[in-house]
Amino acid sequence: KYTTASKTLIDEADAAYKALTSPQQGLVTKKDELDLAIATYKALGGMVDTAEEEFKALEGKTITIADADALTLLNSTFGALQPEQIVALDAKLGYSSADTLSEYVSAYETSCNKVNTAKNLIDAIGGVTLESGSDIEAAEAAYGALDNVEKTYVTNYSTLTDARSAYDALVEEAAQNAANKAAAEAAEYEDYIETADETTDDVVNGEVENRINESNMLDSEDNYSEGFDFVSEDSATPFSAGMNNQD
Repeated sequence: KYTTASKTLIDEADAAYKALTSPQQGLVTKKDELDLAIATYKALGGMVDTAEEEFKALEGKTITIADADALTLLNSTFGALQPEQIVALDAKLGYSSADTLSEYVSAYETSCNKVNTAKNLIDAIGGVTLESGSDIEAAEAAYGALDNVEKTYVTNYSTLTDARSAYDALVEEAAQNAANKAAAEAAEYEDYIETADETTDDVVNGEVENRINESNMLDSEDNYSEGFDFVSEDSATPFSAGMNNQD
């Protein structure tokens, strides 16, 4: 085991062996066990040293999807450590290797989820219509939340840019169609107003003419009536006188 006690025993055995004379060393039948213990302990120590190097390579970094290979290697190295080796590793690092690895993995998974969310939202856009605005904006927001490294993992980003271009073209076309329709309706309204004005003028002129005609007719009737009264008044006296004369 990679412990201080094991190291002490190995060092003591190795020192005792080296203190022997050559003939005495030839009598030591378990020298191969000592050699194996030394090699094993060294290997165990090498594993700790390797884990330390791998941890230090990630210190101070923002763990993202780009660190997949480094995390896979570190996870494999750490998983092979014995409890005693982890204690030794923590002592060398000055922090909990297990907790730190857990934080690294969590950060990695968060980064992967962000990338996958952006990719899924892009795929969800589908065929672009005038109703696609909110879907495109959601995908753009998800993509914009990624760092520059994470963005390189969004393999369908061109689909998003194509969708944005298509949507903007549809919006511009719709706006132009609306403007053209409004202009046509305005022209049609002006024609209607012009026609209505002409009709109104005709009606007004006709009404004025009718009023003039009616006025003329009334004047004629008044003149006729006055003429009749004049004749009657002038004729009454001679008629009466004639009757009196007959009497």
